[in-house]
Amino acid sequence: MLTLFCQFHDSLAGTCIPDAYADIRSMYGESINLAYESINLAAQRISSMIDTKDGRALIVFNPTGLHVTFPIEVEPWPGDCMILDPDGDKPIPIQYINPSSITGRRRVLFFADVPALGYKSYKLVDTPSAYKYECEGVIEASDTRIENDYFVVEVDSENGCIKTLYDKRIGVNIFRGYGASPILLKDESDTWSHGVSTYRYEEGRFKDAEVSLIESGPIRATLSVKARFSNSIIQQNISLYRNLDFIDVRVKLDWREKHRMLKLSFPVNLDSSIVTYEIPYGTIARIANGEEEPGQRWVDVSGTLHTPRKELDFGLTLINDSKYGFDVYGSELRMSVLRSPAFAHHDPYKLKPSIDYQYIDQGIHTFRYILIPHTDSWKTVFHRISEIAEIVNAGFFYVVEDQHAGFLPLRFSLVNVKPYNVILSTLKLSEEFDDLIVRLVEYTGTECESSVTIPILDRDMKIHVKPFEIKTLRIPVDKSKPVVECDLLENPIE
Repeated sequence: MLTLFCQFHDSLAGTCIPDAYADIRSMYGESINLAYESINLAAQRISSMIDTKDGRALIVFNPTGLHVTFPIEVEPWPGDCMILDPDGDKPIPIQYINPSSITGRRRVLFFADVPALGYKSYKLVDTPSAYKYECEGVIEASDTRIENDYFVVEVDSENGCIKTLYDKRIGVNIFRGYGASPILLKDESDTWSHGVSTYRYEEGRFKDAEVSLIESGPIRATLSVKARFSNSIIQQNISLYRNLDFIDVRVKLDWREKHRMLKLSFPVNLDSSIVTYEIPYGTIARIANGEEEPGQRWVDVSGTLHTPRKELDFGLTLINDSKYGFDVYGSELRMSVLRSPAFAHHDPYKLKPSIDYQYIDQGIHTFRYILIPHTDSWKTVFHRISEIAEIVNAGFFYVVEDQHAGFLPLRFSLVNVKPYNVILSTLKLSEEFDDLIVRLVEYTGTECESSVTIPILDRDMKIHVKPFEIKTLRIPVDKSKPVVECDLLENPIE
């Protein structure tokens, strides 16, 4: 209820007065706290029933409907121990990284591989002295350069932007110019940007960069880039992981500008481009004309590059955790980070120089984005796009569990959906029956036969799904009863 109230069109768009946002912050805080309480209680209850009689365990939960392999950070780390994969008791490489506290706590990074809507129990054992992990693949780093099996990233030491993003698989520099470049744009429009469809008046770029290598280990290498403009500071921590095919960037921004907009620019090295945005329950292709467009968790720019040797079809997908405005002009993708008009300024009212107005988006901001370069269309890597977009926005959660007996297995998945283009969007109890509601969405415009497996109910179903179809199923717990296709209100479709 509180969350829905905060979805009012001015609340959601950033066009309220400051007092309204004080209320909204409190309401969101209460909603988030209630959600965390429910998640923690459920995770603790499940963990207490898992059979950990062989020793302490780290139980990692995956709240998404996709099988996910992704880095996870655990703090506090429970002593001098290592983790074993329950599928084979093989030691899993870990990397100690900077903790959130300086009081002796430890923070550990490793790759978690967790099934859809399920969990995986990793065994914690004492680490033998001078133990060295066996790691396959490349992870190399220097002061301004990091490299793994897939990419080479080089950062310009003066402006702090990515001057090279080299894809080793196809021998191409992904960017035509500086990538991940923060651009300040003149923006004297009102809070609603009435009459504005594009932001093209560049006022400057961040400079005076400080580049440093802050992590270099068996899992991840990270370059920290800090740059300045006027009274504002942006820090981008650019990471590559061993054996993972994406670039991970975490941003911290201290914004102090007025009547300006900030975008991050990614000039993709293409001769022509097709732009695809994720929208609710689907995707849409739009013209690359530089107009401001809304998008959900990801946007993709794909097209053709003519080189002296060959013609390449490839593209770049940008995934993020909290930014929903973009523009593409030609093949330059720009993500809208923030803008700073006065609060609730509505044309034709003119701001008066004598008044000290409050301005939007001032202060500290943090967000995260991920780049996935790929060959051919985005559809060929949609399994990676959907997997990463889901987990970046939902996140793993975990419980450190003591040794005890239990009846639940070390690994469990509530549901499995195939093929990759059909995404599980909802799994819930029916509103009026003791049944499960499963809602599926086809995302790539491909008609297919989908399989839905629910082991706990001993259900294995084949479902015909049309392009971009939203299909809702009511599944009785009693296997002798048939599965019923429903509408969104859970009424049977005749």
